[in-house]
Amino acid sequence: MAKHAASAPPLLAHLLPALLIAVAAVGCRPLPPVVEAVARIDITYSATSAGSTQEHFVVQQQGGGFVVEEWTRDGTAERLIGPPVSLPVERVQALDDALAAPSSDHAAVARLLLQRMDIEALRESGLHAEPPAGCSAQAWTMAVEEQMAPEALQQIALARTADTLWMHDNQVEIVVQVQRRGVGMETWSTQSQQAFVQPWTKGPPLALPGMDMPTTQAPYWSVALTDALQGVVPEQSDLHARLGLWMTPLWMQVDVVERAAARCLEAAGEERAVGIAVARRVGR
Repeated sequence: MAKHAASAPPLLAHLLPALLIAVAAVGCRPLPPVVEAVARIDITYSATSAGSTQEHFVVQQQGGGFVVEEWTRDGTAERLIGPPVSLPVERVQALDDALAAPSSDHAAVARLLLQRMDIEALRESGLHAEPPAGCSAQAWTMAVEEQMAPEALQQIALARTADTLWMHDNQVEIVVQVQRRGVGMETWSTQSQQAFVQPWTKGPPLALPGMDMPTTQAPYWSVALTDALQGVVPEQSDLHARLGLWMTPLWMQVDVVERAAARCLEAAGEERAVGIAVARRVGR
């Protein structure tokens, strides 16, 4: 009896090999076919704001998954920062999906920017700003509220997602190169200084440092690409911060104040002109 009690039940002994195989398979699930074809992704970022920033991220397969390495450039040599970090397959899949998706459009990108902005904070910053000389407090409030109308905000957001170079001391270049097995290299790039580094370009950067992007270059509008790229690079990197809203909330506060000031002074001028005209008629 003792010998029989110590042995495994016949049914469990029969199922044990199959259970072990199933448990092992859970940790060795194959990669999705599209992602499995991605052999390597190189992401380079350089910027001249607040000093020089040069970062290089390498995503490649390792141990049935993906890892990302972070490199920085010291002079002419690159230096690895820490060991490779495991990267969820879902993030590589999101980047791959974004690269394959069709271009959005400028207006849609501007609307998405407004959705992610704190509009109430934008309004409060405008209302608490110093009105220009000749603009009353009541007129200033009205001018700021005009800039908070949906149409006015959309115009500001359109300007803040355009690719026009406007700060020569803040040059930016981001290049994404995807190496696929049996396909070759695909390159995406942007030199935009605006929100979400929009728009992107299918291909290498064409503009020289300090020059606007060529007007013949077809823009590729995709916040999904920017978001997916942000999910791939380490959170502590400069590129991760740049791919977010970055300084756009501050810049849009300046936009609201400048536009409100112009409108307030314009209204004050119109009011003075009407007053002068009325005075002349009364004086006749």
